Amino acid sequence: MSIDDVIRAAGDGVSLQPGGFLDTPNQRLSITHAAAVRSVRDLESIVVAARKGSALRIGDVATVIEGSPPPVGDAAINAGRGLLLIVEKQLGAKHPAGDA
Repeated sequence: MSIDDVIRAAGDGVSLQPGGFLDTPNQRLSITHAAAVRSVRDLESIVVAARKGSALRIGDVATVIEGSPPPVGDAAINAGRGLLLIVEKQLGAKHPAGDA
């Protein structure tokens, strides 16, 4: 088993899948299957592979924690936490409102 197997299993477990449409006389409603993962415990229980008749789950091969991705745009300001904001000019770009 590789890290790609674990990433693939986790991605498959949390992805939303289209379910088609439900047509009514007045509208078309989109149907989406909700992901089964709603907690850390749900993510830990996703099967990555089967070995000798037993399921090998994400929780068996990884430590699953709740968190957030690393922030993009972090900066240090006077040795403290800050936010980096970059403003760039796009040469030749026009303002949507014209020459405002």
